[in-house]
Amino acid sequence: MKKFGVKTLLLFLLAFPLQIFAQDVAGVWNGTIYNDSTQKFYTYQMVISDDNGKLSGYSYTVYDIDGKPEVGMRDLKIKRKENVFTITDDDLVYHNYSEAPPKGIHKVSILTVEVMDTTMTLKGEWHSNRTKKFSPLSGKIELHKASNYKNFEIFKKLEDLKVDDKLSFTPKAPKETSNEAAIAAKKKQEKEAEEKRVKEEKLMAEAKKKADKEAEEKRIKEEKAIAAAEKKAEKEAKEAEEKRIKEEKQITAAAEKKAKQEAKEAEEKKRKEEKLIAAAEEAKAKSAAIITTPPPPAKDVEKRKIIKTQEVFFKSDSLVLSLFDNGEVDGDIVTVLMNGQIIMPQVSLTTKAVRKTIYIDKSTPDSLQLVMFAENLGSLPPNTGLLVVNDGNDIYEVRFSADLQTNSAILLRRKKN
Repeated sequence: MKKFGVKTLLLFLLAFPLQIFAQDVAGVWNGTIYNDSTQKFYTYQMVISDDNGKLSGYSYTVYDIDGKPEVGMRDLKIKRKENVFTITDDDLVYHNYSEAPPKGIHKVSILTVEVMDTTMTLKGEWHSNRTKKFSPLSGKIELHKASNYKNFEIFKKLEDLKVDDKLSFTPKAPKETSNEAAIAAKKKQEKEAEEKRVKEEKLMAEAKKKADKEAEEKRIKEEKAIAAAEKKAEKEAKEAEEKRIKEEKQITAAAEKKAKQEAKEAEEKKRKEEKLIAAAEEAKAKSAAIITTPPPPAKDVEKRKIIKTQEVFFKSDSLVLSLFDNGEVDGDIVTVLMNGQIIMPQVSLTTKAVRKTIYIDKSTPDSLQLVMFAENLGSLPPNTGLLVVNDGNDIYEVRFSADLQTNSAILLRRKKN
């Protein structure tokens, strides 16, 4: 058996990566994208276009949201270094998402091209950037270059968007010569003129037919209206005569009945007024007997135990407190005390916020205790509510519950620099 020399082996090893670099990556790639967080695979397709070494493309991702496929398609920025591709998401060019996607999030993929027999594969890892609201995500991508690209959804969508002819791998229509273009333009112009003339003649004929029909319908309608008016006039004259006769017969009976009714109503009115006067005097007496002074807010607050204390750390020099009913509005009333001082007396909790701004200065203690004092239990005990604390751009939601024996407390602590 003939042995390979060292030079032959080196030539083979050097030629193998050149084969990868020389491969045409332009076309449609089909595969999946895996999300490490959801631990799910999703349909993922990619188009790469090569314009004299300048790469660009599109991505097409299908997510399954509650059994409904939701599609997103983006521009791609592609950089190549040997057999490694750095692919960055750009603008969203199409989607059917049920909710608008968050802004400021971009995905970067680092993919390596591999060639095995006649199959080209792009695979590697991806990650997204961190934002104020969202942590970064990561996962894996594996794609295979498709031979018949027209069957894939990404290419069909590019056809719908009329950008498929800008791809480097799609066939381009042959250009017409100037003479052929002029002849084609003239034929098109003549055809459009003839179609316009036929259309106008058709519209004129339809308009005339419509006008004749409307005139005939109008004549028939007017004749019917005249006949109906004559019949109505006869009927009204007959009814007027019958009414006059009936009114003459009823005048005497009506006058007698009216006199009796007025006498009866006068007697009933007199009795009703006497009852109203008696009821008013009775109500006045009862009202005078039961007038009491309402209790002051947060009465006997020190006699109630604090069963739950929650902490919120703040950094701003002012805090906005907003009170809501936590659930069904049932008439709950609370008083809010800060370090033992009443700052929001007897607040009725509803779905509409009741707000109070607290200003923080150097003399303000580092810890502020807010006590929620239940003035009543509402119709659905216990007394429950929602306190929303706006600390600059930060928002904290604290749910509390209290009754006639216990108070709920929230401790506001100043963050240390």
